[in-house]
Formats: sequence, C-alpha cells, structure tokens
Amino acid sequence: MVYRDWLCDLAPVVNSYVRELCHKCRAEMNPQMIALYELAQEVGNADFVTALELAAEQQMYGVEYVRAIVSMPAASAPSSSAETNVLALLPSLPAQHEVQRDLAQYERYVANRDQVLDAALVSTGGRT
Repeated sequence: MVYRDWLCDLAPVVNSYVRELCHKCRAEMNPQMIALYELAQEVGNADFVTALELAAEQQMYGVEYVRAIVSMPAASAPSSSAETNVLALLPSLPAQHEVQRDLAQYERYVANRDQVLDAALVSTGGRT
C-alpha cells in the first residue's frame, strides 16, 4: 500500500509503529493507514511523528490515539515525551492494554463455559 510505504519512510519510529499497528489491527489496516496519512498531511510531518512517538511509548495503537494527542492544546503538550504519561492527558480514551485481552482469558472461559455459567446462575439465584 502506497500510504503505508510513505508513512514508513518518515522515521524509524513510524516504521515500527505502523508494523505493530498492522499486526494488532489487521482487519482495519487499510483505513488506519489512510487515516494516518491524512493526519500527517493535515498537521505536518514533525508534529505527526512526535504524536506517534508518544502513542508508541504508551503502546496506544490506532489513528484515534494519534489524533487525540495531536489535538491536545499546545499549553498542555508535554515538554519531554519520556517524562509525561500520555494516559493521564487522555482520560477519555482507554489504553491499549486495557482493551486488549490475553488469549488465555478467553480459552479459560471457553474450556470451562459450563462451570462459569453455572456459577453465574448460582450467584444470581437462577436469574439470567
């Protein structure tokens, strides 16, 4: 994809971010690349790379995170990306690790589905 190649040529951090984003969001890869490209064109390469670097440090993968960082007021923008926790600046967006679950959690539920459902029925007194 031309957009992905253009983004990867901006900086090494962009290249690794795009690679990880494509790995995590395979089904949404094309719209994500187009939206990242449009955002880079809109805000300029330097601001885009800085915002993307902050998102990568916090392991927040997706154009919505980068867009939120870019749209932060300049007065509250961090002076040093290593010193600031971006999650504190973006309370309305969940961190990637909060929404991404380990596969073992799902396997445990599927393997023991009947036991989990029985325990739920007992705890609610038979109400569903």
